[in-house]
Amino acid sequence: MVAIRTLVLIVAAAIGCAGAEAGATDLKAVLKASYAEMLKENDLWSAIQVEAIAAAQKIDLRGAPCLAGSDIYGDPTFACPDEVRVISDRGDAICAATSQRLHCFANDGRPLAPSVSYGIRGDTVDIAFDGGAVGVVTFYDNEKQLPDRWRARTVGCPSGNVLFESEDEEVPESTIDSVAKTASDGSAIAFSLHRHGGDRHVIVATAKGKRSLPGLFRVRGVGPLASWLVVEDGSENNQLLLLIDRRIRLRSSAVGPGLVAGITDEGKPIVVDRSGKVEPLVLPIGLGNAPAMATVGRWLVVSSGEGARSLDNTNLLGEPMGEAPVQRNTMALFRWDDLVGDIHARALYTYENQLQIAQAQCAALYLWHDKQVDLLDLTTRQPVVKTIGRFPKIVDWVDGRRSATLVAVRDTGMVILDAQNQEVAVDPTFVDFIVLHKSWAVAKHGKQGDRSYFLVKLATDPTQRSAQQLKLTAEEWTFRLDGRRNRLCAEAERKWIEFDLAGEEIARGNPVNRPNYESPTWPAVGRFCNLGGRV
Repeated sequence: MVAIRTLVLIVAAAIGCAGAEAGATDLKAVLKASYAEMLKENDLWSAIQVEAIAAAQKIDLRGAPCLAGSDIYGDPTFACPDEVRVISDRGDAICAATSQRLHCFANDGRPLAPSVSYGIRGDTVDIAFDGGAVGVVTFYDNEKQLPDRWRARTVGCPSGNVLFESEDEEVPESTIDSVAKTASDGSAIAFSLHRHGGDRHVIVATAKGKRSLPGLFRVRGVGPLASWLVVEDGSENNQLLLLIDRRIRLRSSAVGPGLVAGITDEGKPIVVDRSGKVEPLVLPIGLGNAPAMATVGRWLVVSSGEGARSLDNTNLLGEPMGEAPVQRNTMALFRWDDLVGDIHARALYTYENQLQIAQAQCAALYLWHDKQVDLLDLTTRQPVVKTIGRFPKIVDWVDGRRSATLVAVRDTGMVILDAQNQEVAVDPTFVDFIVLHKSWAVAKHGKQGDRSYFLVKLATDPTQRSAQQLKLTAEEWTFRLDGRRNRLCAEAERKWIEFDLAGEEIARGNPVNRPNYESPTWPAVGRFCNLGGRV
């Protein structure tokens, strides 16, 4: 047999920030133990990664390399041998699910354990809330041209054992319509199908069987053994909670470790346990016109919305004062782990602030008051407040955009802070920023129908900043940036225009000849994105 002399890792340039060092732990011992485990499990890819990291640290793992005499081109850290489908930023671990395996990395990019094989191709993949299972759905027609079929399974992590599997025949030309969702214990999986002619169904599968629910799409969460299911149906409030014996329409919902919380159409907060039992969620705050819920890390956050009335309408002597005073927009925080242990657990903290998730963090919220912006870090059991900016004028609102923070400062305009919380742009006239890269953004100016767009260079040094108006019509455009080729593509209905980074038009066309860009995929929340097989 001819020896393999060269191994080439075909991966894109690194995106995202590498975390801290391994810390006080003896890195040599950790790498040697990981290496032995990966060789035992025949996980060649992960073993090669450990070899490269050990070599960079001048650590001798002893024994011949996996591919003796081979060369590695590129950096193997944070790399996968297949396209990444889903990223889960868990703080001390970053899990990347490809179409074939689950890879878990430390913050420095080294694999933490052997990767877990699904055994089938995953057209859509989901990592369970606690990371103890992966849900996988594949859709295929086989070589014998038999009818289309879907196949779904859940796989335990880190064991790799198949927890259950289900499959069924489908009508021709059906497609998987959105991401799958997996129960926290891997006992159920749900996903939606778009059938030929526009018919949409949600498929729910457990070890006990499967069922098809017509007229529903986009699964938000599924409970153990499908005891509850949250889906969308396209109506005004859009969310439905499906239980064994009834349906409850929701204004908002948040999925936890086997539990789900929601605000009903009537404005009542509820929580559903692992068995599907519904209980009221006791809040220390009133709810207003547009209440909302969100899961941030291992916390359930309930936002009152505007116009709520305070629950406390007594004076210092405990005497009633008539109508309760208007309550400021307030958030109440519950630990999901507390609710798992006691469905009637109470909120631990309240904050007078709008609900704004810091998208570029593992688990954090923005807080702002007067002239200051803080980050509420929810990666630990006790929230930690960290100041990220002070401004000369009142802060009106804050929002997160990929690796940046947008701050609206009164009488000043929009300010952009980078991942290190340094000011990289400020302008009094722009309505909004679309952050595309750590160095580039597109700014919107004017109202809808009279809108103009500017390509903005982001820099900590004000003399290095620039804003070039793009020659675009006033309609709504979406944007993609290819940092490798230094190109920007603006897209509207049935057309596209490509610019260089000086704002000059290079080409234009229709969807048929749309340029192919190497653009990263960003999860809704987290410090990392992916480009091909690279985290």
